Amino acid sequence: MTHEPVPLDRAVKNLISESALVFDGLTRLSTSVQDAARAYRSALIKCVRDMDSGNDLSDVVKASVALLHLCEILYFSTASTLLPYAFGAWVQEHYGSLELEELDDAFLQLQSHVSLDTSDDDATYWPTIIQLVISGHGRKAWELLSRTTSTLHSKYAPSLASLRHLLVHMPTTASDASFNWTAWNDAILHLLQNDPLALSDAHIRLLLELLSGQHLDQHARSWHQQVVAKCLFEDPKAHLSAPTTGRRIVQRLEAAFQSTLPPFEQIVLLLLQYDLTSALEHIHGLSAGSTRFYSLL
Repeated sequence: MTHEPVPLDRAVKNLISESALVFDGLTRLSTSVQDAARAYRSALIKCVRDMDSGNDLSDVVKASVALLHLCEILYFSTASTLLPYAFGAWVQEHYGSLELEELDDAFLQLQSHVSLDTSDDDATYWPTIIQLVISGHGRKAWELLSRTTSTLHSKYAPSLASLRHLLVHMPTTASDASFNWTAWNDAILHLLQNDPLALSDAHIRLLLELLSGQHLDQHARSWHQQVVAKCLFEDPKAHLSAPTTGRRIVQRLEAAFQSTLPPFEQIVLLLLQYDLTSALEHIHGLSAGSTRFYSLL
């Protein structure tokens, strides 16, 4: 008795066709490895978008996109963005996109109506500002704050100017080696120790403490948000080698989990340690019984 092969999804057929062109370019040396990786990832992303809803292969392709993207950052990137910030951007893209969409919606809703008279009545005001800060959106956090601090301006004008500068110029997932983390962090510590507004207003003090790297585990709503915040607010130590920086990120990743890392995150950990051989072995083990995941990578 013969079995008819399961027909391939059209999106998968297109992926196979586009992938063949990418790898053919590599064999002919007409395409750099970096360009080929980017082109292959674009083909994978297009496959996910075009795939039929409910397709079991969708999660496999998404995982392949994420791991390939991380390999691009670790092995092929020529961007000036520092690794902790680049990894933070990777985490937000592949883990936190839904959270960021919800946070942006909350920001827009508050932006449309918040004022000095309404901020205390809106239970989402301070939580939204805190989440914006933790996620690296200091400009948006200041925009909401600036709408409710007019009565403080005459008495605390220097304090508010300093706070604005810290939020607007805080590290983001796009920051590079030109960012002076030491000066920025020193300014935070100075305000915490000496500023009258920071010493008298619990909300402002909490924001400064978050910027200094305190309480992140208490206010982050997910392990990946906590990892991003630590990548943003802790010293990036730009002078360190990539493998050493990768090991520092591994420590943050491990600390964010209360138990053993899940299989996929273990692969991420190995890649951050630049142990590509072990990472591929884990990928092969994860795809035991099916070659789909392994073959996509």
